[in-house]
Amino acid sequence: MVDTAKKLLVEVRPESELLFNLKTPSSVKVSIKNVSAETIGYIIKTTNPKTYLVKPNKGFILVGETVELEIKTASETTKLGADKFLIDAFVVAEKTQESDLQTLAKSTPADQHQSIKLQAKELSSED
Repeated sequence: MVDTAKKLLVEVRPESELLFNLKTPSSVKVSIKNVSAETIGYIIKTTNPKTYLVKPNKGFILVGETVELEIKTASETTKLGADKFLIDAFVVAEKTQESDLQTLAKSTPADQHQSIKLQAKELSSED
């Protein structure tokens, strides 16, 4: 879900749901495309970090480029609760270091910041 009142910085695919197969350890690919005219920093967080491994969980996206993230389930995952993911995308200066992204995510003005929420769902036999 995207707050459309704000300036669009990135496009995320899939847009709202991440479908996981719980019969085996599985992974889901998420792509984030920079649709702004500036370099974007991003951080992805989850409500259940013991169940998911996100790689890479933060980084930079140059103008017009796309990064692909991989979200893996832990091998002992048997059911999904109300697990969610939050992608914070924000405008960064050219010489920003990756170690500064956490601080910048909290301090970037709202007009240069976009948050995208994704919901984890179990892949059903019909999907």
